[in-house]
Amino acid sequence: MIRIGLVLVLLAASATAGAQPAPRVTRDVDLTPVDGFGLNGDAPPGRLAVDSAGTHYIVLHEYKPAGDPFQPAAAARISLVALNPDGAVKFKTVLPVRRTIGPNGFDVAAMGVAPIRSGDIAVFISGGNLPAPPATGPNAAATLFRLAPGGQLKKEAAVGPPRPPSADPNAPPSHYELEAYLPTPDNALLLAGGFGSGPYGWWLGKLSLDGVRLWQAGPGRGFPERVGAVAVRPDGTTIALVQEMRPGDVGPLDWYIHHYAADGSAASRMRLPERYGYAVTVLRNGSLFVFVDDAPKPRASLVHLDDVGHVVSRAAWPFAWTRRMIPDGDGFVAIVAQRYDADAPQFVVRADAKGVIRWKSAAVEVSEIALAPDGQVAALVWSATQGTLHLLHYADP
Repeated sequence: MIRIGLVLVLLAASATAGAQPAPRVTRDVDLTPVDGFGLNGDAPPGRLAVDSAGTHYIVLHEYKPAGDPFQPAAAARISLVALNPDGAVKFKTVLPVRRTIGPNGFDVAAMGVAPIRSGDIAVFISGGNLPAPPATGPNAAATLFRLAPGGQLKKEAAVGPPRPPSADPNAPPSHYELEAYLPTPDNALLLAGGFGSGPYGWWLGKLSLDGVRLWQAGPGRGFPERVGAVAVRPDGTTIALVQEMRPGDVGPLDWYIHHYAADGSAASRMRLPERYGYAVTVLRNGSLFVFVDDAPKPRASLVHLDDVGHVVSRAAWPFAWTRRMIPDGDGFVAIVAQRYDADAPQFVVRADAKGVIRWKSAAVEVSEIALAPDGQVAALVWSATQGTLHLLHYADP
């Protein structure tokens, strides 16, 4: 009976991995430029957001290639496109980005958008190269653009580094590399990820829409550390999931749960016992981690922890690679692949906190996901071979 039960468990796990229902595709909007510009699809996370009214905001990085692929592009621009809930274009605003141009446009390490509760829209951009004249400030590491609900630019603010810049004239320029752009209840912007010249130390901070630094934590030691996810709790406190390196250690990074009071002061910092893992997200009732056990054969586990690090549940996770996770009520949506290699087909999956998969999309080159207020999943689908970008909507079967 024990062997029969084990076989049934393995069959159930196999069915969970390979026989999920497919979602309905309810929208397909082509965002590919038609005026001679191409798209830089090598974009960092954060360039898709949806507000409470269903308006979609997408940051596009466009450029006209030069005749020589090793020469700077003939032109480059970064635009914010807003789509109404029906998919019609509400506005497209070209941002006054003033940075040097490389072969594929601007050298951008962070490029994200957040609709603010006041109705304004914040776009944050940071790159690996120095600002081109006219510079926005002698030590500007990033630029925060504040736009009105109709897309008009209201303010452009330089954002300096979180620590004094190096006095070494030969030191490479440092910049922000971010993974989360979160509007706060008091109409500010919470940013999380890392800062450095590559590698990065973990960093998070809160900015006003005028670019004033209200508080920050980090940067860390800079191995390649990161803040993988962040959330503001109803009481105004902040929880962040942070990868940090151990002093003198070149092995895997440690995971920590950080807590900050409403004013940004550190409240607690808890190290988790498991080190291997990349994908994380913060739920309204705890956090989710995808941990990977490398020995003797890579196996992934989905672990649900409460806010003080206690294990709520643990389940096998059938995907070798989980690239991105976003919260979805008591569950999550993720970009996954069955194999850990660059050519492996990718999928969008919706699951609960125990790893039960509600649906899995067809194979798709998805680069970004977000939730719409009607419960559908918005996804940016980038085709490198065709140079096209589409906005898809997935609905439950």
